Amino acid sequence: METSKVINKFQDLLKELNFETISKLDEKDYEKFILEFFVKINRLKFQGLEVSSTLKGIIDKVYYDFSTHFDKSPLYEERIQDIFMELTGFCPPPKFWNTPFEEYMRRKWKIL
Repeated sequence: METSKVINKFQDLLKELNFETISKLDEKDYEKFILEFFVKINRLKFQGLEVSSTLKGIIDKVYYDFSTHFDKSPLYEERIQDIFMELTGFCPPPKFWNTPFEEYMRRKWKIL
């Protein structure tokens, strides 16, 4: 798939991380959300999405926009920081971008 289309789909997925959604999820629903979210990102990875300066720029901008809600909910802040660290690769192993999906979800998120 064309790179710009994959990046556009990625940007659309990031919108799912909005304050109204993430801050209201209980642990069980959050776990389900994380699995579904990373399944979608994993599909995009197979369509050519990879960590690049463009992708990191998009992630930084969205993170900054979302950070305006951090003072409303420490839980939202923690969840967004965890997700965005994974997407940028600034996290301890296993890393999403270079680990088989099922292994990543099992080891990192304790899902699957």
